[in-house]
Amino acid sequence: MTIGLLTDSFNRLHQSLGLQAGTKAEADRGHIKGMEFEVELYSAFARLGAQFDDNTELVRNSTGTKSRCKRGDFVATLGETSGAPGYRLVVEVKNTQMTSKAAMDELQQAKENRGAGTGLMVFARGTEPAEIGDFRRIGEDFYVTVDKDELAAGRPLVYLTAAYQIARALAVTTTRKQAAGQINLQQIRDQVDALGTWSDRIAEWVGKARTIQGHGQFFEKQANELKADLDLRLRTILNGLQTSEETGAAGGREREVAQQ
Repeated sequence: MTIGLLTDSFNRLHQSLGLQAGTKAEADRGHIKGMEFEVELYSAFARLGAQFDDNTELVRNSTGTKSRCKRGDFVATLGETSGAPGYRLVVEVKNTQMTSKAAMDELQQAKENRGAGTGLMVFARGTEPAEIGDFRRIGEDFYVTVDKDELAAGRPLVYLTAAYQIARALAVTTTRKQAAGQINLQQIRDQVDALGTWSDRIAEWVGKARTIQGHGQFFEKQANELKADLDLRLRTILNGLQTSEETGAAGGREREVAQQ
């Protein structure tokens, strides 16, 4: 009887240790997968930054301005020709599910830790909070998804690319407004807000392209239209900034002449 109880106890202990080891191994695998996703995503992010002559860094293993804090995985510093040189954007990457509140809190911490004015949180598609979806702008920050299959295949990361370009436009808007002192910020923000309405359109045609065989022409047509719309709106934003800046400079010269 005693031997039987001991045997049963040992069996339960062995099973418990096996489950714990299995749970730890699974967690380790998940952590490794998360790291792989970050590294692969950074390669795409670095190429995106290079298109605009921005400087990008993979900083996930280094501490920031906060003691012992490594929040913030990538940083992009806008280049000299950007209109907002030195402006920093931070990217926080997530490969696990979390609440929208936790996501917003972590992104704020990442911005503070990396000295960034804008934050981009990128979820592996399928882990994003339901309230956020594939693309959402909250204030100056962006929450987007990246499909792992699209990333692995080297296809365009539409949501991330759009968020990055809009974030840059907003950064230039803020910087030039402070410099020139008079920019029709509401008009420019209306253009930026219009870009955010693409989310439903993108989800619709990307979904069709994934599920309907031989739908490549539809995908290509919609992608070209989307890119043309993006380019047009960004040009409108930047032209508006340039015009307002020139107007501010002209006004300054007129005031100088009047004072003389």
